Amino acid sequence: MTTLKFPTFTSIDLSNFDLSNIEMPKFEMPKFNVPKVAMPKVAMPKVAMPKVNVPTIDGGAVTSVAKDAAYIAIGLAVLTIQKVQVQRRELTKSIRAQARRTTTA
Repeated sequence: MTTLKFPTFTSIDLSNFDLSNIEMPKFEMPKFNVPKVAMPKVAMPKVAMPKVNVPTIDGGAVTSVAKDAAYIAIGLAVLTIQKVQVQRRELTKSIRAQARRTTTA
């Protein structure tokens, strides 16, 4: 088995690197005179919004119904699994009985 050897890299310690002693060149942006533009005032028409009556929903009732639905779904799943197990056992019993009849005959 061959071993994989990773290369080693030299490290540089930058913990004491200080940039405060470096003098940066002075740079000034040119100044531009931008003319002022007077925007026209536009009168917006007033629109009467229709009132919408939103029915209030009881959050506790919604949660209760959701819990009940989850319990019912889980209960139905458990009953279905149990029914499948019973049918499997009955099928196994039937196949064994047929196998005994064919081997004894």
